[in-house]
Amino acid sequence: MQCLSNEGFDISIFGFVLSRRIECYNAYMTTTHGLIALNSSTAVRLTPPGTHSGFDFTVQNPNDTGYIYVGGEGVTTSDYGYRILPNHAISFEIPPRDQLYAVASTSLNAAVISMGLESKN
Repeated sequence: MQCLSNEGFDISIFGFVLSRRIECYNAYMTTTHGLIALNSSTAVRLTPPGTHSGFDFTVQNPNDTGYIYVGGEGVTTSDYGYRILPNHAISFEIPPRDQLYAVASTSLNAAVISMGLESKN
């Protein structure tokens, strides 16, 4: 989405100007994606290291067989927050400073996409 300015714009209807601001948040969002290799013995951090300001995060199991187990640090195939079935996905809104980890029932890839939360920075 492109904006006329960083301040938004006015709308005019029948010659009357409406003092309405339409903020252009999409111009400030960042999106990253990729495939992450998982196995059944070692939890892999899916979210970026360090502090962040929060973002929307989707994990997809693009495989025809095998499960992906998602949770916090120390997630295992028997102690997890969510189990993603083959060819399914789940989305999260990750609060600042939180991390998300995953393991799998066998060696397979997880597809991830993250989008920065709305910000005017």
